[in-house]
Amino acid sequence: MKRIILAALLALATAPAYSQQEVYRPLTSYQFNISSSVATSSRAVMDNVRLARVLCTVTCQVAFMVTPIVAAASVYMVLPANTVQYYRVSPGTRAYVISTTNGIVYVTEVE
Repeated sequence: MKRIILAALLALATAPAYSQQEVYRPLTSYQFNISSSVATSSRAVMDNVRLARVLCTVTCQVAFMVTPIVAAASVYMVLPANTVQYYRVSPGTRAYVISTTNGIVYVTEVE
């Protein structure tokens, strides 16, 4: 019985305590300023991009859409300040960001 317990403890001790994160290749990176009470958009996502890595210096709300006309049908997601988040995007979409304070949004398009 002691050997079974010892083997189980050794197995737990050698198991990684984290899950391995996927590695992405950055294609392009840019930043844009946001101001309070105005929705600001990024440039259009490139054709071969499926993910966007977004970081904002202030708490904001982010949505991805093709034109601002569909803003009413889009869901804005809260992005806490200085938090990196990955979003699945389609070619041609733009990041629209709104916030109550001024800040900078950093976008890196990855594949």
